[in-house]
Amino acid sequence: MTEIEYPEYFADLVVLGPDALKGFRWSADQVYRVVRPCGGVLFLSAEGWPGGSGAITKWLRQGNVPEAEIRVADEVVLVRRDALPGADNWTHQYANAAKTGASNDQRVRWPLRLLWFGEPGPERLISRHWKGPAPLCVNGRMFIAGQHSLLAVDAYNGRQLWRRDFPKVGRFPVHVTGGNVAADDNCVYLATGKTCVQLDARTGQTLREYPLPLASFSLSDATAKSMVWSYLAVSREGVLGSAGDERSGRYLFLFNRRGDLQWTYTAGQPVSNNAISMADGRVYLIERTSPQRIAEAKRRGGRLPATASPTALDASSGSVAWQTSEGIAGRSELWLSDGVLLATGGGGVTAYDATTGKVLYNQPLSTNRFPVIVNGTIYAEPRAYDLRTGKVKFREDPFTGRHAPWYFARSYGCGSIAGAPNLLMFRSATVGFCDLAGDTGVHNFGGLRAGCHVNTIAANGLVLAPPADAGCSCSYPFQTTVVLAPGRGRQEQWSVFFARLPKTTVHRVALNLGAPGDRRDSAGRLWLAAPRPKTTRRRRDIAVPFRFSVTEGPGPFRANADRTRIQGTDAPWIYTAGMKGRLRAELDLEILDRGFAAWPVRDTPAVDGRDREACWDGYKAVAIPREKASVTFRYDDQNLYLLYKRPATGGPASPWRGSVAQKDGPVWKDDSFEVFFSGIPRGRNDSSKRYLHFGVSASGNRYDAMWRYVTPALPVCKIPRVHVVVDGNGSDWGDQGLQVVALPGKDGGMRAAKDFDPCFRIGWNDQGLLLLAEIKDNVVRPAPSGASLRRGDSLEVFVTSQRGSKEFYRLLVAPDSKAGSTRLRSQFEDHRRASREKLSATMTGRRTPDGYVIELLLPWKNLDLNGKSGQQFAMQLLVNDDDGRGDRYRFQAIWHPAGDPRQDPLAYQTFQLAEKPSSPIVF
Repeated sequence: MTEIEYPEYFADLVVLGPDALKGFRWSADQVYRVVRPCGGVLFLSAEGWPGGSGAITKWLRQGNVPEAEIRVADEVVLVRRDALPGADNWTHQYANAAKTGASNDQRVRWPLRLLWFGEPGPERLISRHWKGPAPLCVNGRMFIAGQHSLLAVDAYNGRQLWRRDFPKVGRFPVHVTGGNVAADDNCVYLATGKTCVQLDARTGQTLREYPLPLASFSLSDATAKSMVWSYLAVSREGVLGSAGDERSGRYLFLFNRRGDLQWTYTAGQPVSNNAISMADGRVYLIERTSPQRIAEAKRRGGRLPATASPTALDASSGSVAWQTSEGIAGRSELWLSDGVLLATGGGGVTAYDATTGKVLYNQPLSTNRFPVIVNGTIYAEPRAYDLRTGKVKFREDPFTGRHAPWYFARSYGCGSIAGAPNLLMFRSATVGFCDLAGDTGVHNFGGLRAGCHVNTIAANGLVLAPPADAGCSCSYPFQTTVVLAPGRGRQEQWSVFFARLPKTTVHRVALNLGAPGDRRDSAGRLWLAAPRPKTTRRRRDIAVPFRFSVTEGPGPFRANADRTRIQGTDAPWIYTAGMKGRLRAELDLEILDRGFAAWPVRDTPAVDGRDREACWDGYKAVAIPREKASVTFRYDDQNLYLLYKRPATGGPASPWRGSVAQKDGPVWKDDSFEVFFSGIPRGRNDSSKRYLHFGVSASGNRYDAMWRYVTPALPVCKIPRVHVVVDGNGSDWGDQGLQVVALPGKDGGMRAAKDFDPCFRIGWNDQGLLLLAEIKDNVVRPAPSGASLRRGDSLEVFVTSQRGSKEFYRLLVAPDSKAGSTRLRSQFEDHRRASREKLSATMTGRRTPDGYVIELLLPWKNLDLNGKSGQQFAMQLLVNDDDGRGDRYRFQAIWHPAGDPRQDPLAYQTFQLAEKPSSPIVF
């Protein structure tokens, strides 16, 4: 039969009369294929046709047209196509009112192909850097919020259905404001100003306006005047909203679909739009004291404690179902899936049973913008975690066949990920996809720029990507809407797979010589391209421990496997690529836990300060970023050879410093290079290691020695009982406590006191350990919101019962960026196993004209200590200073020179509770 050469789903209406049906020159499935789902119509006239409507319905059934979609009336057969089986809608900014960040669309999977592209373009949309809202798609209609327009487009063929203009439509930045557009089966809702407008999804006509129910709250005229419709969600219970500003609101309410107000709820604290989730007959929210209110109270001379509590409301009545404060410290956003309520923020995640509010787990976990939850899995780039347990998800390692943590990496670009059961979508230079179903790696659709937040979604069996490049000067050719559909299997389906190298023997690996990318075969075996495909510096390629070099001939070659006929295999793409010429291959089958790799040489290199030999080709060179240099290792059966290379950086050349003249002199005082060698440590916590130390100065003199490094146990410091109030004002300390004047960096160096000078007083009382940090800093620059606190100015306190113990906790505290502010940001990291006591601390602080002050009370119960005179415990202090000049200029002051106790559990100072302090410690 003749194939209909039109794209699938393109037709709203297909009419076939007797002439067209004559001889049934098309199969019914071919005709049905081009009819638009979600309401497209196939009209067939049986008038004058032998066999009448019965013959036509038989023809339709032979084409697998669903019986429920066929209607027969007189001489007419009508097929009205329903939604695609397994497809799902995208109704809110983060997929649904529950905020999973993923639809449940089972149809969307890799491979994908282009369905259509075209209008709308970027003209009416929101600038890319403003981070505009995601598109919505319900029952075949895609809704796109521009700056002043709301557009409806047929998702299957791109036909614009309608456009409505308003003074303001899309809110931005949407990761702060949350979405203000939602949709259901028949309507689309827009929160703008003081109303929510309900529009007919088919025509765009206004059906109803829901006003802010301000009269239901006790508000002053000035407050009421300032209110706008803040949060918006739609569910079977009705239209949920809040009154406040565009980012948060304290006053929640729910209308039914007829516009009747069902209930109101006044939260004790403002509720961020990102801290509300709705599903399964419940509304969940985080009530949190705003930093502005705390600052206002301080200015008035009072104190307002910072509080936060997740709350569950009954969606039909607004009554409180449960409320808790457990595990919420630092959490600021809510997500809900499969009965698990996820609170994120502050560098961690807390999971609650959505029915009871019971904490399921509370652990450190970094999410890029927001998590995606689908199929019981949390995708928090770059890893995946089990939703109910928080444990890392695993996949089969391509090198060993054993289980290894699931991991993916994308190329450069801002933006978050969105998901579906079989696919993750994100920006990876262009639009990128992570194939979850086949675990084939990351694929790219070239020429199309993804957005700075979420603009590519999976819904109605399609991947929909309206323009996200408004105002963009980058040279991406497609400044249009692009819609993709699942495609037929092609041979040319390449990806870039990422995995960590195993720390073991390589048991198996499949290498596809000359291939442009990676690919799995029908048995699930992963074939890795060799040589590896080039990737950007922001997406490091899988560190395949193999090297290929062509000593004669043109090198890699390939042919298009879709255009090359190869019989007897279902993987012709293996046989259409290769390498021509004399090939040298080096395969490292023992991948040890190491930072450097030495490779064998056939010809001994001359030790003459030059790199002319072929072995110095840069392979496996290890970069030394701060020096803009590299080190390369080679070996033969007699020696280990090392090349240190630091190219000229341009500009006038400075003379080398080479003043050390004596043998085994301090070459490190000159321009020099030093290298240390050790045996393999017996264990991570091995406290004693022997080293060979070699160095060479620019003067030509050399140094060699063997020495033993032992993590030092510093003398015990006594700290006294003190009588102070933890209020952020250190004047009541006077001369009390153990005095610590300044702290050095890890290398013993210190910054000038006028730039950065951290000083402390330490004491104790019956309740806990008392710490006053008075930090002079000429540039106070805390980490930006959403980043790890240690990336900016901050204090890290590690506390354990004794040096070497695995039972410890870490507290990060950071000041506010505003002068005079009393706001602190904090985050606990719990590494205790024996104690079930909830971590707590009393903390206050303030910005001062020359830096900041932090005052802490750390309860003894955090570590089950008795807090009696003579008690010993251990603590490490790290103070981070970031002046905004980049990582190279970041400085960390430390107490114990071994640094972070998470790397060395002996990196603690031991303290003893006493009545009198040790002598002041001055670094």
